[in-house]
Amino acid sequence: MDLLTASDNDEVVLTFKEIAAIIGRRHLPESAILHPGWWTDKQSSHVTLWTAIGGRARADRDRLRVTFTRATEE
Repeated sequence: MDLLTASDNDEVVLTFKEIAAIIGRRHLPESAILHPGWWTDKQSSHVTLWTAIGGRARADRDRLRVTFTRATEE
């Protein structure tokens, strides 16, 4: 999640297509699009990429995008 750690913002929004390109694929797995839980299942290796930096992902299937946010220090 270099994009999230490198960003000055606490939120990064990427389309499904942009995410696929970043990971070197033509498409994301169908389950990433059909099942919002794909983005939040903490037992999945892809989810640990953003949870390891205190982040979370929220998929918007209608707009075909994901919002990655990181926890802010208070």
